[in-house]
Amino acid sequence: MGFNPLATAPPSKWQALLVKQSRFARVLELWHSSELSTFCIAARLGIPEADVCRLIEEGDSQCWRDRAVFS
Repeated sequence: MGFNPLATAPPSKWQALLVKQSRFARVLELWHSSELSTFCIAARLGIPEADVCRLIEEGDSQCWRDRAVFS
């Protein structure tokens, strides 16, 4: 077995960003498809409920901002 520098190195900014994006996607997926409460999502993912609420608010505001309005 060789030495793996990634196993001992602190997370890079790209790794941290990837973790944040995947957590964001998972929270929104559970919120929209599973219809779980913010408390249940927080418990399932092991993060504070306040963070779950913030991510949901951020995700919903982006969805509305990015939608095209057709008349």
